Amino acid sequence: MERKPAAPDGVELPEIDGIDMAAGLTRVAGNKRLYRRLLEQFAGQQANVAAQVADALQRGDRALGERLAHTLKGVAGNIGMGSVQLSAEKVERAIRQGDASVPALLAELDSCLGPTVQAIRSTFSAVAPAPVAEFAAADAADAVEAVVKALAGTVDTKQLDELQTAIAEFDFERAAGKLSDVVTKYHLTEVQE
Repeated sequence: MERKPAAPDGVELPEIDGIDMAAGLTRVAGNKRLYRRLLEQFAGQQANVAAQVADALQRGDRALGERLAHTLKGVAGNIGMGSVQLSAEKVERAIRQGDASVPALLAELDSCLGPTVQAIRSTFSAVAPAPVAEFAAADAADAVEAVVKALAGTVDTKQLDELQTAIAEFDFERAAGKLSDVVTKYHLTEVQE
């Protein structure tokens, strides 16, 4: 298949079925490069969540199953995957309530998650790769890791863990709030350019 040239801004974001691109882009302040990277990371990291939840439940680890569904719900919501978010929410709630419908809900989740992941993969394999950004999402995760190491022993571990979790779940609004809490509580100064 012939690759399409990159858009003038360097990032091509074709429409993908099941994804509200406008909502997702709003969550990342219109940063197409970051949004594309988040979609690609989602396809790599969340593709097998339904099977992972089923495995956790089979081993009797309801807490893990619920947490996996909760994470998927949050990540999907943050990047504009409403049907995946809703389906993951149903699974999470059913696990919490000990509902016998969990297997059917997992099948429903897999039936909407699988095609979405496949659509992301096939869409981005057919377009030009995103150019390397000067500061990409992976760099943000690395930066948070460096901040966590620098503040270890000074800042409450729970707060740093919450910050890292928010970044890992692509919940940048929550991460910004957690970082602001740390800055305020510990009288840190924000770096200005």
